[in-house]
Amino acid sequence: MKLLKLFLHFAFALICFMPLCTFVLAKSEPQVRQLKVIQGQDSQQRINDYFHQILAEALAHSPSNIQYTLEPVDFEFSQNRTLKLLNFKDILDITYSMTSHERERDFIAIKVPLLDGMFGKRMLLVTAENKSKFEQIDLPSLKKLVACQGLHWPDYSRLKQNGYSVYGVTDFEANFKMLAKGRCDYFPRGIAEIDMDFDKYNNKFGELAIVPNIILVYHAPIYFFVGKHQQALADDVEKGLLILQKSGRLKQALIDTDAFNYVPSYEKTANIKVFSLD
Repeated sequence: MKLLKLFLHFAFALICFMPLCTFVLAKSEPQVRQLKVIQGQDSQQRINDYFHQILAEALAHSPSNIQYTLEPVDFEFSQNRTLKLLNFKDILDITYSMTSHERERDFIAIKVPLLDGMFGKRMLLVTAENKSKFEQIDLPSLKKLVACQGLHWPDYSRLKQNGYSVYGVTDFEANFKMLAKGRCDYFPRGIAEIDMDFDKYNNKFGELAIVPNIILVYHAPIYFFVGKHQQALADDVEKGLLILQKSGRLKQALIDTDAFNYVPSYEKTANIKVFSLD
């Protein structure tokens, strides 16, 4: 019996020095993973930094055993082409975008709204000489005029499907150039970004004005997206975002940031004409 006990004691001690024991101990050590994110254009840098801040906070709050760091990578592509990079390994891991049926089909959407629906509330940027005309306009007349919009933005299809005339461009700044040239009559911009756009582009290609009494409203949440092969990452981001949402941190971050002008209920302001899109 003594020999048996001695043998069992020796066998147990031996196991603790085997690779299996080392593996079990290593599992408790946090893994480190670098995520490739878009560097972003200089004109959108504050916005880009805001989303990366939220992403970093969400990952820090996620109960995952992985420590994530963000690595900005420069892509000079359109929004649509950049999104397609998500489904290639080690090119782009995660990015943010307005959602659409096609994007939710082609990628994994992490369905925690990041901007409280503000991108679905759009005011009109017009040339200064046309401001008074737009202030008096009704919906049928507005639909006969032409909106400038990014050709691959979900807004482009949304406006077209709702009977609006739309002129599509592939470069963001081209919206302002086409507006100045009369190729389009107005440029719908989110209420959180229109003031910054006005400050930056007024008198660059022509004198601009914001129509103060019209707003287009539709469902257009901004989500983080990852590739189809990144379900584990999507789960980690979602868990962290839900923690930030429940604690009120997501809304407070919107209030505090200078990347957007947070206007949660502008469409309820008196004398505002609200044109709702399906």
